[in-house]
This record gives sequence, C-alpha cells and structure tokens, in this order.
Amino acid sequence: MKNRRKTLLSWVAITLVTLALIATSGFSQGNAPQLVGSWKAAVTATSPPGLTPFTDLVTFTSDGTVIESRRLLATPTPFGNLLETTGHGAWHRTGAGQFDVHFLFVLQNATTGAEVGTDNVHLSLTLDSTGSILSGTFESTVKDTSGNPLFTANGTYVAAPI
Repeated sequence: MKNRRKTLLSWVAITLVTLALIATSGFSQGNAPQLVGSWKAAVTATSPPGLTPFTDLVTFTSDGTVIESRRLLATPTPFGNLLETTGHGAWHRTGAGQFDVHFLFVLQNATTGAEVGTDNVHLSLTLDSTGSILSGTFESTVKDTSGNPLFTANGTYVAAPI
C-alpha cells in the first residue's frame, strides 16, 4: 500500500510538472513573433549598382518550406530580358529572431524561351521583437544549366506581414 501511494504521488508530480512545462512553452511560443506566414518585401540590390529594386512576396510555412514570387519578367539583366518561375526552397531558424533562407527560380530567355539556368537566392534575415519587420541581406547567384556561376548580386531585404 505504501509503495502504491508513492508510485501514485510520483505519477501525479510528473504529470503536474509536464503540464506546467507544456503550458509555459505554449504561452511563450504563442506570444513570440512568428516568421510563419506571408510577407511583402522591398528588394534592393547594392552590388552591382544599377539593378532595379523590386517587390517580392514570400510565404514561410511551419514545416520549413518557403515559396517566393516576384515579377515574372526581369529586365534589364546582364542576360537580356528573362522570365522567372516562382521560387521554391527552405528556411530554418539560426538563433533568436534569426533565419537562414535558400530558394531558387528557373530562368528562361523572355524572347526565345531557352532555359538560361537558375537564380539561387540566400537570405540572412532578422525578425524584430514585434514581428512586424523582417530585414536583412540577400545574395542572388545566377547559374547556367550546368550549375556554373554566371553572375552574383547582393543587397537589402525588408519585409512586413501581409
């Protein structure tokens, strides 16, 4: 009887501690700024100079997938007028409010339709404490159909939730 009571009290204590941890964890995560969702961004190249800034739409899913859309016609580019598909990739948290994002687009010549290669984008982003500004830098590397780098641009990325 004494052992049974000790076992029961142990299980009750474990259950209470577990419930307290779950409740605390849910509360803190529920009130923390979230990356998951859709954002509208301003993308501005700083290197090389002269590239046209553009608006970007990006959605971060809870499973770490990212889907990015921008203007379909990219012009002017060092490769002439290009058409781009929607970008697909992945994101992960690197620290408190810090995120690493990678995605790519398939590129084709807007006149001939010939495949040019891919635009491989890397974002290093920080989410502010209110969850209303996502900012950081980008690196975009265009690669040919064999995966050889042809061109790289760098710049700033600033987004707000949609």
